[in-house]
Amino acid sequence: MAHIQLKNISKTFGNHTALAGLNLDIADGEFFVLLGETGAGKTTTLRMVAGLEKPTEGQVFIDGVDVANWGAAERDVALVLQQYSLYPRYTVRENLEFPLKPKIRRIEPDEIKTRVDRVAKTLRIEHLLDRKTDRLSGGEMQRVSIGRAIVRKPRVFLMDEPLSALDAKLREALRTELKNIQMNLGQTFLFVTHDQIEAMSMGDKVG
Repeated sequence: MAHIQLKNISKTFGNHTALAGLNLDIADGEFFVLLGETGAGKTTTLRMVAGLEKPTEGQVFIDGVDVANWGAAERDVALVLQQYSLYPRYTVRENLEFPLKPKIRRIEPDEIKTRVDRVAKTLRIEHLLDRKTDRLSGGEMQRVSIGRAIVRKPRVFLMDEPLSALDAKLREALRTELKNIQMNLGQTFLFVTHDQIEAMSMGDKVG
């Protein structure tokens, strides 16, 4: 879990100001929803928390530590995007295993299997574990993408409109599932959306 603070954050790209004077305080274990229209700077905010962009001005804190010089790996965050970030020729199991096989820190095979099986059960994709991901539906692929994030056990989950490409019925079902997962994990979630209903139904706090 992690307490996230953004203090007086500004970000410019050339002559374009994406963010100006942004302040956010996301409590440890909170499901925080960042609501706004396209172009409002939501994705830029997410990328700065992830360590993929540096603010032009201001500071990002995780658990009270200024992480300006920390890369994404050091921040220990997991990012789930609208686009499915999966390896199409890998099976679902292989996609879920991939984040658990870093070059730096070895995880024992039994532990990898335990984590993957547990996440698959949570997301109800056990029956898909041996299927190639290029044979999955959009909803199934997004479940696997979410599973890839969960299996790592990160401190923070960052989600950039992960449900927006899905049909209305599936989107509603996954809203409930994601909220339940967050409550069971007790982890900090920063969730970006342009959908007001989504924001109000999922967030402990909306900004």
